[in-house]
This record gives sequence, C-alpha cells and structure tokens, in this order.
Amino acid sequence: MKGTTLVAIVAIAVILVGTSVFVYVGLPINNAVDTNSIVSAPPETATLAYIITFAYSVNPIFAGQNETIGIDITQGSFQVPDVSGGLYVNSPNQTYYQNFGFTTDANGEASFTFPLARNATAGTYSVFALIEALGELIQNTSSSFEVVSIGG
Repeated sequence: MKGTTLVAIVAIAVILVGTSVFVYVGLPINNAVDTNSIVSAPPETATLAYIITFAYSVNPIFAGQNETIGIDITQGSFQVPDVSGGLYVNSPNQTYYQNFGFTTDANGEASFTFPLARNATAGTYSVFALIEALGELIQNTSSSFEVVSIGG
C-alpha cells in the first residue's frame, strides 16, 4: 500500500507483583502505520500480559488420591487459545515429581490429572507454569498445593 510502512513491534517485560510473575509479550493489534498521517495509537492497540490462573481439584489433598490441576490463560479479559507450554510439579524437598506439556484449548484452558502415591511426601508441592512465546520459553508464574499423609 502506498504511503504505508509495516512496523513490527515486539515487547517482552517481566513484572513482579507480590509473589507472582507476570510476563508481557505481544504485538500491537494494528501494526500498519500510515507514514503520511502519524497520530498517537488508540487504546485498543495496547498489549496486555498473559496471566495464568491455577485451579486444583482438591487442596489440601491426601496422599494416594488423584490431583487435577487446571490452568486458565488470559490476556486482558480474553481467554488465549493455542498457547504452548509446560507445567512442572516439585515435591516439598524441591525435587521433580511430575511434568506435563500443554496447548490451551479454544477457551484458553488446559488440565492435568495425576495420581499421588500412597506414600507421597506430605507438605507443599510447588507448581510452575511456563509458556512459550516468540519461540522462547518464559517462566510465567507459580502456585502450590498441600499433600497430607494418609492417617496424618
């Protein structure tokens, strides 16, 4: 198009808020800039951070039960489909326990069910979600759930 320059603007920023980490990754919605009439960008071209929300089927949970971890990825008020990443679960002594690869569905959601051993270590299990953006894996946020030993 005559008089139009395509501008690729990519931004990545990590924002710490309390104990959560939010990652801003994105492109403006309108990436065509008319060089004959440059004006300030309207608010709808702003890009918002991806936010991962965790949900647990049971928390605290007894050893020997199945735990389901659900994640929901949003950007602003919109669910984000087709986001790839990984979910990692560490035991209370911070050793590897489980991991899952995921791609969010049309509603920006993914879930994982796994059994906890009957003799699983009691305590706080850390859950880390990583998302892939622009070909790079970025740690986005973490959460945790409690395991209670059977009879404890």
